[in-house]
Amino acid sequence: MTIGGQSATIVRVTPTFIEAITPAATTAGAAHVMVRAGSGATITLAQGFVYGAISRRRVTMSP
Repeated sequence: MTIGGQSATIVRVTPTFIEAITPAATTAGAAHVMVRAGSGATITLAQGFVYGAISRRRVTMSP
């Protein structure tokens, strides 16, 4: 399985869904999801996953 052309880490597969950890994105927006079956057949869901806005915040913690 790839998302936006990058490999996703498969966590669990059932007859009705695939659970995966998405690869990191460099920008927000939609990405194609491609799944390859054991037979070699592929299916692509155009813009099947959307990365949210990337934000970086400074977090300060004190005891």
